[in-house]
Amino acid sequence: MDLLSHYLSYQAPPMSAPLINVDHLRELLYRLKYMNLNATHEETFENVQKDSLPAFLPNHSPQFDRAEENLLMSPGYPESVESLQCISRKVFVGGLPQDISKSSLLQKFCAYGQVRLDFPSEPTHPPRTRKADRRLSTSGYVFLIYETEEAVFNLLKACSFRDGSYFLPFHEDSMNVKLAQVRPWQLASITYIPNIDAMIDTRLTVFIGGVPRPLTSGELAALLEQNYGPLLYCEIDVDPELFYPKGAARAVFASYSSYVKAIRSRYLHIPNVEFNKRTVEIKPYTMDEILCDECLEAAATHFCRVCMQYYCEACSIRMDHSVGSHLDSPTEHDFDLPNNLLERLAECSI
Repeated sequence: MDLLSHYLSYQAPPMSAPLINVDHLRELLYRLKYMNLNATHEETFENVQKDSLPAFLPNHSPQFDRAEENLLMSPGYPESVESLQCISRKVFVGGLPQDISKSSLLQKFCAYGQVRLDFPSEPTHPPRTRKADRRLSTSGYVFLIYETEEAVFNLLKACSFRDGSYFLPFHEDSMNVKLAQVRPWQLASITYIPNIDAMIDTRLTVFIGGVPRPLTSGELAALLEQNYGPLLYCEIDVDPELFYPKGAARAVFASYSSYVKAIRSRYLHIPNVEFNKRTVEIKPYTMDEILCDECLEAAATHFCRVCMQYYCEACSIRMDHSVGSHLDSPTEHDFDLPNNLLERLAECSI
């Protein structure tokens, strides 16, 4: 099995605990946003005073010591559902019977806890007939939003586990049984950091839009590395309440050549039939204000895919029209991990 297939087929064992070094994650996030690229790793981070850390990096405390110890020393198979909290309350379920109704789904999944169904395309008006009700899930998948993490694990316990995936049976009729895949989202899937000690150039960061929400940072990183080259960091954008993917990501390449290759390709195909959306868009990304590469004074507002330079509004107007046709507005996106994510990890009692 090649590396890509390994990543795309991998799922953690049932009820396994994610391994995250909270201190390293905190440090990397700080370096990504605030580091002086001309300074060494030691000069950059060690000279920062704790009281000057931004809000998304909580000061070091015993709480985060416990989080790091819990996540690194996990035995791998917790003894009880109550000890499992490093998981989102939102769950992806795919491969549903095409003619199943919303009411049948609700009845099925309510058995594990109070739940709300989130369909990929909800109708504007409530269904008036049973036939309309049946059409709600023709996409073949649905998102479940449970009130508690315990309900999610109740669901997983009812599933069969095969080849790294969870499956839940649905009876289409008296003779046929269809297995729907249940994909829980572990918080460990948010970030991919192959080398915590690597120096990162923030100008080699790209924005990835239209990311299928079940795709993990490791799976996305495998695709990017296979097509463009090594990464130093990959992060899935998540909502602050459920810590579930919002459909976007950012990645930092290890070399300028890989970054250029990714930007110029513009689109990346995902060779996995499980997802309805199989193409993601790659765009330039600015984490902080970047100055125009031409005048070195004004803030950059455009990016040229031909010369790979940033330009302010005035300089972009003065550019040749043939070059100007390749100008993009760099994506500015708030990708700071939610303040309560590390707190949530610290609460994990594993």
